[in-house]
Amino acid sequence: MVVAFNSSGAIGLARKSFPVNGDTNGWGRAPYLLFEQDGHDDRRFVTLANGERAMLHACYDAFGLTELRIGPTHKRQAFRWAGDERRWWRWFEPGETDRWLRRWAQAIEENAPSVNLVSVHGFERPGGEVYWQRHGIATASAALGGALTVGAAHYAEFLPEGWSSPLASRGVKPRHLFEQCHRRARTLGPIDHFYVTLRARPSLYALVRLFQGA
Repeated sequence: MVVAFNSSGAIGLARKSFPVNGDTNGWGRAPYLLFEQDGHDDRRFVTLANGERAMLHACYDAFGLTELRIGPTHKRQAFRWAGDERRWWRWFEPGETDRWLRRWAQAIEENAPSVNLVSVHGFERPGGEVYWQRHGIATASAALGGALTVGAAHYAEFLPEGWSSPLASRGVKPRHLFEQCHRRARTLGPIDHFYVTLRARPSLYALVRLFQGA
């Protein structure tokens, strides 16, 4: 899940609502349970200090935006297990995925986010995020009418240089949605950056970057 904070504390929360096949196929781990409210939960949308509305996405949720615009696709097959207060879990019923996604799309339309914040899974090293940039970040921007879309990710071996691998896009045109394997990265570079290290654990450090919106 993703949690948003300001100086007063937690102001937003989004639980992953669009699964990948590995989340729910039960191979080697317990299947991930989906809950209907998570997609259209009001806490997924937060108001920024400048008054703009931002949307929170947990990892593959960013790909779900494409599904809302140009689906249905095979990705919906991953909707298998639903959380149930009475039985803990149950199988998805016919047509239920469509209904859930329609409510998610309606929530996006009502909140009209101009900023999209995405927490992304880990990569081994810089350069491994290119697929995500093309088909996740840039495509999510296109799906939200060109909204500023910024992702944050873990890198296992080392972090990218401050200006490279930005995992950010802005102003991507709707045609990007339909370019499939011809989609370009359409990256947005940061305007500033700095590194943060921990004295007790110098092997743990973060790259903080500043992106400019409209």
